Amino acid sequence: TSTTTTTRRPTTTTTTLAPLCSFPARDIVFMLDASGSLGLQNFNDILSFTSQMVNRLPIDQGTVRVAVLLFHSFPQLVIDFNGASAQAISNAVLASVYPPNAGTATGAGLDYVRSELLISSAGYRGLSTQVIVVTDGASAEGTSVVSTAANALKMMGVEIIALGLGSQIDTNELSILASNNEVEIQGALSQISSSSFVDAFARKYQCASVLTSTSSTTTTSTTTRSTTSSTTTRSTTSTTASTST
Repeated sequence: TSTTTTTRRPTTTTTTLAPLCSFPARDIVFMLDASGSLGLQNFNDILSFTSQMVNRLPIDQGTVRVAVLLFHSFPQLVIDFNGASAQAISNAVLASVYPPNAGTATGAGLDYVRSELLISSAGYRGLSTQVIVVTDGASAEGTSVVSTAANALKMMGVEIIALGLGSQIDTNELSILASNNEVEIQGALSQISSSSFVDAFARKYQCASVLTSTSSTTTTSTTTRSTTSSTTTRSTTSTTASTST
């Protein structure tokens, strides 16, 4: 009798994505427009963009710290640099409530960053610092107010990146805001929440050096092992001897 035992090992594929890039130690403020001209859907796209950016940064490793501020008719703090984890910051961002019919006070937002966030009690470390201003339009305060507030930050060595959204953006104001012409314009607001846009933005403005985005795949193949056991029947013949007397 022949018995076959088959053992199957499932195929396992593990894909490991390479790091997006090498990130320098840095403190980053996301300053997000929440004015009435945006509308709820566009506001949510800005929150999604910010949340994805947060999750790409090495916050949990302590390399980068992030603070988030909304600005509309007045500045509104979401979370300061003491937010601790990427998850806590992302949760706070996505929980932000849109204030309808609010104005746009960009200069007041910049002044708040300088006086209330770039201080040690807010968790600021005084490292290389970026302020990323995401906005869809011109400030109601006037260009001179925005220019004065932006220049005060630049005098502290702060790098300001201006991300303009939509078709009504004031490119002149963005140029006044930004350091070294670091202006990004995205006409379709919905695109800023796409992973491709987020990756491209992070590579351009946050990376110290860009690494090649590759993936490695490890595959364990299915193995079939057959064991054959043979049953041997032994026949024993007993001979009875007859003795004649």
